[in-house]
Amino acid sequence: MKSFIVYQAGSFFYSLKWMPPVILYITWLFSQYYYQHLPVADSHAISAFALFPVMVWIAMIVCSLERGSEKLILLSYMRRREHFLYGKLLVIFLAGLALSAVSFTLPLLLGIFSEPLSIGQAARFLYGHTALSLLGLFIGVLFSATSLGGKKYSWSGSAFVVCAAVAAPRIAEALPAALQWIVLTLPPVAAVTDAIKEGIFAHPAGSTWTVIYITASFLILRYLFLKREKIN
Repeated sequence: MKSFIVYQAGSFFYSLKWMPPVILYITWLFSQYYYQHLPVADSHAISAFALFPVMVWIAMIVCSLERGSEKLILLSYMRRREHFLYGKLLVIFLAGLALSAVSFTLPLLLGIFSEPLSIGQAARFLYGHTALSLLGLFIGVLFSATSLGGKKYSWSGSAFVVCAAVAAPRIAEALPAALQWIVLTLPPVAAVTDAIKEGIFAHPAGSTWTVIYITASFLILRYLFLKREKIN
């Protein structure tokens, strides 16, 4: 498992496919922090919000590194085939942590905040960026490592879900009351950004639902991945 993770991280790095999403995110950060005296909570919410689609992109890249016989060879070396999925998830998550670290340190180095960074704000930053990294990871892996969407519609399907998740509050307002439950199937992006701005305990229902959603998402990923690989 450890050797596979090292191999997977090396393949991802040397493929250079990580450069477009990473450069796009860092460019976004520099454009966001161009102005001085920005509020901490709002800045953290925006950087976490931007991290969500970037993580979808990175997840789909990592899950498409091997094709055909190379993938079959790697799967054959796994003690359990779900370890193949776990290794990819860990590499994607580490990439998200690296981008989160850049997002955290950059404004501090530039000195653009209008107030000192408190421990509570740092905790909300960690929660928000971790949660949206995991939600982006879920969507990317769902459309690239399972049979959902297929090869033909994986990118368009993931883009549709990202857009729908971002617009979920507006979609809920437009739907009849009997159909508003449909929005619950989308990643709770707005709930996470609200928690970053106002505090986790200010939105207990949204924060609880986010944890439930993330937990359920990984159970779904494992089931769909093993089903695709025909493991009983």
